[in-house]
Amino acid sequence: MKTQNDIKLTNRAFLSPLLWRGRERLLLLFLCLTVLYSCNQEVDFNTPIDYPVTSVNYFAVSETLPLYTIGGSSNTGGIGVFVDTTEYMTYIPGSWSKIPYFAVAGTAKEGGFPFRNSNESDYTPIYISYKAGTHNFIFSYLMVNEKTITTCCKAQFDLKQGAYSCIYFADAPGDTANYQAFKVDEPLGKATQDTKVAINLVNLSYDAGNLKFKIQKTDAAGNVKEEAAGLSQNMAYGTSSGYVSVDTLYAQNGYIAINIYNANDSLLTVTGVPASAGHSYEVLARGFVRTHQKQVIAGLYQGAIKYTKFTITPNFRTLLRQTY
Repeated sequence: MKTQNDIKLTNRAFLSPLLWRGRERLLLLFLCLTVLYSCNQEVDFNTPIDYPVTSVNYFAVSETLPLYTIGGSSNTGGIGVFVDTTEYMTYIPGSWSKIPYFAVAGTAKEGGFPFRNSNESDYTPIYISYKAGTHNFIFSYLMVNEKTITTCCKAQFDLKQGAYSCIYFADAPGDTANYQAFKVDEPLGKATQDTKVAINLVNLSYDAGNLKFKIQKTDAAGNVKEEAAGLSQNMAYGTSSGYVSVDTLYAQNGYIAINIYNANDSLLTVTGVPASAGHSYEVLARGFVRTHQKQVIAGLYQGAIKYTKFTITPNFRTLLRQTY
């Protein structure tokens, strides 16, 4: 049986809030995973890596995580990320934490990477090398010195040898704050083409329905037109387009403008992707198009979970991440 010890964690901070993984940084990551503490003092080496591995990154995109009020700022807890085992649940969250977890309450940002421990001042990209194969992912809400309060969601993903993936933790349908996890593949080869920009579209908004994406293009006369340009025209919740190469000739003032429509061709929002040839970006469609009332955990009372109701007004938008 695989345990949490079968994974290797590398904890690295970046100057930019965007995830930036160039070829040099990828090389550095592999070196950090194979060279004992001489490269990074925060790498845990419980067993040597002597099997085929796959690399995974985590990112939370949620409208409800910032609403948690349980326990105050010093004992709010977090969403622990467990793989194939829940052995280390009592270690979440704390300065001794060995498991990455997403922050909640006031410390939760609009989108972010997990923490490794409560002493970190900001979200940090967590790259984890797992043994290639099928793994069970368990996301559970915990508090300091408490056992599991509730399991938020479970998911099973097949991780290919040598692959790079991001597992997104996002809001799911329901009156209570529910969540779902999705795996998005991020292949380096398809993401880096020297003359074009690679764009991966991800639909993380469950109430927006299927989405359509079109690129704005200005002709010689100054007229603005739209083209599909290979982008998805029927993207369901929890799915992604895969990297699509887009010519920088579409750029206006240094950005490629993308219109996002619902299934009824109503324009929901417009977003821009930097026209940086040779780089790749993920455009995350997130938020709500309608008003929702959500029950969010507020505490424990005589062993039972207490909830507080919040009203979330329409806030559909996008979040841009640079991946390579």
